[in-house]
Amino acid sequence: MFQQLTELRMNDIDWQTLGECRALNNNSEGAILAFKKALAIRSDRPELHALLAETYARKGRPDLAMKHRQQAERLARLNSLR
Repeated sequence: MFQQLTELRMNDIDWQTLGECRALNNNSEGAILAFKKALAIRSDRPELHALLAETYARKGRPDLAMKHRQQAERLARLNSLR
């Protein structure tokens, strides 16, 4: 039911929450898809990149984990300057 609501509302926080739920249920692929959708809506949120980095790391994709970890750090620095 929450997935249907998330698809209808297209809100980045909903997609983040769905990704977190999927990650907690050991559904890494589903979590990655949800986090990517959240980033498609709001790519400026460092916490989304950090969540995606953690998920990629658990999935055995250190290259993608590093990419998103670095992006999270860049965005966090930028946000601290505002």
